[in-house]
Amino acid sequence: PAAGAEIDVPFAVRPLDVRDAATQRVALIPPTGFRLEQRKAAEGSLTSISTDAFRQAWGGLLSNRNMELAFQIRAPVVLPIALVPRQAEQTVRADQVLRIHRGRIEWSLHAEIETKQAPAFQYVLHVDPRLRIESVSVKQEDAERLAHWAVTARERLVLFLKDATSDVQYLTLKGYLPVSRGVAVPVPTVRFENAKQLPGTLRVYRDPVDAESGQSPYELSDIELASRLSFFLWSSIPDERLLAVAERGELSNPATLEAEATRLLADPRATHALVNDFAAQWLNLRRVREVVVDPRQYPTYDETLLEAFIEEVERFVASTITEDQSVRALLDADYTFVNERLARHYGIEGVYGSRFRRVAIDQSDQRGGLLSAGALLATTS
Repeated sequence: PAAGAEIDVPFAVRPLDVRDAATQRVALIPPTGFRLEQRKAAEGSLTSISTDAFRQAWGGLLSNRNMELAFQIRAPVVLPIALVPRQAEQTVRADQVLRIHRGRIEWSLHAEIETKQAPAFQYVLHVDPRLRIESVSVKQEDAERLAHWAVTARERLVLFLKDATSDVQYLTLKGYLPVSRGVAVPVPTVRFENAKQLPGTLRVYRDPVDAESGQSPYELSDIELASRLSFFLWSSIPDERLLAVAERGELSNPATLEAEATRLLADPRATHALVNDFAAQWLNLRRVREVVVDPRQYPTYDETLLEAFIEEVERFVASTITEDQSVRALLDADYTFVNERLARHYGIEGVYGSRFRRVAIDQSDQRGGLLSAGALLATTS
């Protein structure tokens, strides 16, 4: 049905011809992208019961089923049910990059879009009218997805997906912004329609004032060097001290540059940026929560365990940075970080409670380092 449309479903059921008909129950599971709505109160030979009561009657065997309505029936009856389409819930994290050249600003947007509740067939963006969009691409699981796009009235860019998605996709838009010399240019704005938009980053690069097109590599100014150093190590703008050193023209001195880089690395912001930006992307930690396993084969897997997988790797990578360890420690460390839930999964004894703590690892069991971490094994298996 169209978005917002509803379908009444005359669902006829009858109890089985057995002696204990009064205890017979039926539960309904909606198809993907829909929810069930009870049109009127149950009465007569039909009694509404909770889905928990239905599960208990089955001894908990149906705990993973997405049941929404359950009834007890005593005679043939038509269930007063309607199918109602769910609204896709989208969460977007978008980063913009501007590259400033003479007479033109190259622009790109890189967005991570997570869709839940219902499949999405399109993305709608409100794009700054000054932007000239040149290309649009969509990827999912590192594969290019087929899509068509068009810019409609009121600066709306509509991206039509060939296949509906209920997963994480990566959208890239590229274009340019015409500019005139001496005219201020506000940062372009892009807004996703009907989506929760998380904070993103804006990176700006520019050619030196005296740079010519096709020029060979050039030396950065101290201010440019400060900006690149800060965004590389902190994923943020330079602090006052770094800017002051750059403004005095001292940052290009090798000894001063090394001292400032060491200072930035010692700041907690460096560890946070290198773990949550670099390592999370490098090790694909954002995909751990998407792992789906067969509950019959892995009955102990749940979201709590997946979250523990992620925190283990984050704490481990952070420790190699703060302790200035060799890069080899990433592969053959003799320790890791666990709480009780993760320790039980790994078979490590003597760990209790939800607090993560550092524990020694017996390397004879081949555990230790990133390659044996649950997060990496879960996403690469």
